[in-house]
Amino acid sequence: MLRYKRPPEPAQFAITVAPLKMSVSKRVDALIKKARQSTSRNNRRNTNKSSTSRTKKSTIKFEDAWKQYKDLFSYAQFGKCGFCESNVTKSGYGDVEHYYPKAEVWQLSDANGKRIKTVLSTLGYWWLAYDWTNYLFACPKCNQKFKGSYFPVKQKARRLPPNQRPTKKFPKETPLLLNPYGRVEPGKHLQLDPTGVLTRKNHSRFGHETIRTCGLNRVELIRARGNIALRAFELVQLLAKTGNSRNLSVLKDIYSLGRDAEEHVGMVRQVFRDSGLNWETLVRCYAQEICNHLKTASATHAAELEVCLEPMGRERYQHWKIVRNIFEKSSKSTWNSLVGKRAEQLIRELLLARRQLDGTHINLLERRIFEMGRESSSSLSTVASIFKAKTGQSWADLERSVTRRVSL
Repeated sequence: MLRYKRPPEPAQFAITVAPLKMSVSKRVDALIKKARQSTSRNNRRNTNKSSTSRTKKSTIKFEDAWKQYKDLFSYAQFGKCGFCESNVTKSGYGDVEHYYPKAEVWQLSDANGKRIKTVLSTLGYWWLAYDWTNYLFACPKCNQKFKGSYFPVKQKARRLPPNQRPTKKFPKETPLLLNPYGRVEPGKHLQLDPTGVLTRKNHSRFGHETIRTCGLNRVELIRARGNIALRAFELVQLLAKTGNSRNLSVLKDIYSLGRDAEEHVGMVRQVFRDSGLNWETLVRCYAQEICNHLKTASATHAAELEVCLEPMGRERYQHWKIVRNIFEKSSKSTWNSLVGKRAEQLIRELLLARRQLDGTHINLLERRIFEMGRESSSSLSTVASIFKAKTGQSWADLERSVTRRVSL
């Protein structure tokens, strides 16, 4: 699991959800009042008389105000599920998941390998249903088939239904479910073995509950992680050999396996950390070796190296400042000079593809140019001005073209 930077809350979000929060609050208050009155009547009954009492299940309905923000969370998580790190957008649309379950609270137990559900409360953390900090992007399997309304906490005694005001008897809960936007570092509680199986680290309750709640060792995930895990452990051994700490090819393979947009990179990076290899240090080494090679590379080879380096310095990616500083110090030129060269190269290829009516390459190149600007706000004006000068089109024209194809 990888920690992400939560997308900023949209300006109108609080205004949009305010009436919905008020409506839910009134319905919950009415439900609780009705339940208390029912309990009071039952207590006054003649207990000598035989009678049966049935508790009617009450479910609060929540109007969906979060689905419209799915693209924001998908983009922030590189299209990957916040729990299993699988690329959701390759095979489906994904869900905006509520970390704290809004409608109910379940407890998970195991019996002979089967998951047993116990409904602890028919009211969940309803006051967080429209809270921006309670959202994340998840795949349908993790969200719907496995996690659902399961929500393990550290406290043995918990207030049910949950209450938004902690008390001395029921203090604020400590969730055991790891959160990709949370403060707890997942790598301290989860570890990957060479076969792709995920295990808890140092008997961690956080790791144990996260794995079983979200089904993180389901067969298809172990299969998907298997080759990745094996390659990560191979690269650890390869890097340990004398001279390979500056081997550009080895460093490139490591970065390609653990860069932000790849699947299961949280676990890949932890494999290196557990071997004493800090990920930031590996990124720094790779960027430095690229810059060292740029000093003596031929024009063709330099272009290939720049293709590798430029995405590393986009603001969307972790450690982008380190990459830029290394380049500027080594080359004595600005980062945007590199961005400009790369943009001109892509635009030349785009114009050629348009002349040849090569639709596949046109789509690919337009998306790559658009991503250069979208993923790095400080470079947007550079890329947009070059695009307009070379093609005669505005950046808005490019954005419409790319987003239209994505929505089809």
